Amino acid sequence: MDFAAEATFPDQEPEVSVKKCAKAWKINSSPPFLELNLVELATKWQPRKKDNTYQKLAALYRFLLMRVTDPPEAVREYSIRLNDKQGRDTRLKSLPEDVENVLIGLGEDMLGFGHDEIIPGTDVDLEESR
Repeated sequence: MDFAAEATFPDQEPEVSVKKCAKAWKINSSPPFLELNLVELATKWQPRKKDNTYQKLAALYRFLLMRVTDPPEAVREYSIRLNDKQGRDTRLKSLPEDVENVLIGLGEDMLGFGHDEIIPGTDVDLEESR
C-alpha cells in the first residue's frame, strides 16, 4: 500500500485551544514559581483572532509567564533562548527544566498533540482508542 499517495495535508494550521487538553498541566517547581493549574489559567487567555498558530503560542506563553512567579516580576530573572543561548543576557538564568517541559507539553496539548496515541513508542489499546 502506498501511503504517500493517500497522504493529505490539513487545510489550515492547527488551532490553539484549551478544549483540546487531554492532560492536567501543573507547575511543581520551587519558588519563585507558583504551583498553578495551567489549564485553568489558560482558560483566561484570549488569543487575537488574526494571529497565526505560532503567534498565538507565543502570546499564550507570555500570558502564562507573567503569572507563574511570585512576585510576578521575578520571571524577569529568566531567559528563554532556543538557539544555543546566542544573544542571551548572561546575567539571566534559564527556566528550570521542569517548568520548561510543562510549558512545552501544555502548548503541544493545546494544539491537539497531547494524546498518548500519537506519541511514538507508546503502547496503545486500539479497542480503547476508538
